[in-house]
Amino acid sequence: MSAKVTKKSRWLEREKVGVLEHAHLRHQRAPRKVGLVSLQSLPNELLTHILSFVPWRWLPNCALVCKAWKGVFSGKTFWHDKCHNCLRIRRFVDGFMAPYVPRDWKKFYFERPCTRNLIKNPSGKDGLSSGWIYPTRSDKWQVEMGDSSTATKPDRLLAVSDGSPHHFVPCEGSCLRYQVIDLLAEGFTPAILDGDQPDVVISEWYTSPPDFFTTFNFKVELLKQEESAAVDNVIESFRYRPMNGPNGTPNEWQEVMTRFYKYGPGLRFIRFSEQTTNSSTPSGTKIAGCVIKLEFRNRVCEWDV
Repeated sequence: MSAKVTKKSRWLEREKVGVLEHAHLRHQRAPRKVGLVSLQSLPNELLTHILSFVPWRWLPNCALVCKAWKGVFSGKTFWHDKCHNCLRIRRFVDGFMAPYVPRDWKKFYFERPCTRNLIKNPSGKDGLSSGWIYPTRSDKWQVEMGDSSTATKPDRLLAVSDGSPHHFVPCEGSCLRYQVIDLLAEGFTPAILDGDQPDVVISEWYTSPPDFFTTFNFKVELLKQEESAAVDNVIESFRYRPMNGPNGTPNEWQEVMTRFYKYGPGLRFIRFSEQTTNSSTPSGTKIAGCVIKLEFRNRVCEWDV
C-alpha cells in the first residue's frame, strides 16, 4: 500500500511540475519582429536630432556618407541640439549665461570659452615659443621638468597642465614675458561680456628658495583695446609684488589668486605679464600653472565632451 502511495505521489508531483512549466511557457511573450528603418527616409528634423548624439570625433567620417548628412552637420540646428544634448552644457548655458546665449553654437561647442584656461602653455609643456611673447630675448627663460630643486608640485598645480611636470625658470637679469587674450577671438560675444560681465579669475604658482635674492611680480590688465594709449583703455588692473631674500619664504610652491568683478562694459582683451629680476644664474624662481578663466555668477561649471 505504501509503495502505491509513493508512486502516486511522484506522479502527482510530476504532473504539477508539468502544469507549471506549461503555464510559464504560455505566458511568455513571443519575440517581437523588429524592422529596419533607413535613416535616408527620415524627415530632416528627426535625422538632425538623431545625428546630434554622434560623438564629435566621428562627425568628419559621417559627413562623407552623403550630401544630406553633410548638410545636417553644417546647419545651426544640429549644433544647437549637440550642445543641448549634453546636460552639463545645457545647464551652463541656461543657468549661467541666460539670457545671453551663443550666436554660433558650433564655435561655442569647440572653443568652450566659459570653462577652459585662456592662457596658452601655462607651464612650459609646449616649450618656450608657444603662447608667450618675449619683448627682449626668449633665451632669458628656460623650461625645466621635475621637482629636483623644489618641493613636490601640488595636485592642483599639476592639473593645470594635465599632469605635466614642466615649469618656467627665468635666467640672470631682468626677464619679462606676457600674453594678450582676445576675448572675442576666444568665443565670447560683446553681449555676454557687457551684459553678464563674468568674473575674471587669475591664478599663478611660483616658488623661490630663501638663498636667492629675486624679485618676482606679475600684472593683469583688463583692456578695451589691445594697443591703445588712451587713459581709459585700462578698465582695471592688479599687480602682485612679493619680495624674496635670504630670509624669504621656504622653497614651497605658492599660489596667488585674484578676481575682477563688476568692472563695467567694454572688456575685450586681457593682458597678463610677469617679470623677474635675479642676481644669480640660473634663477631660483620657478613659475608654473598660470590660469585665467571667466566665471559666471561666481561659480564654475565644467563639462567633458
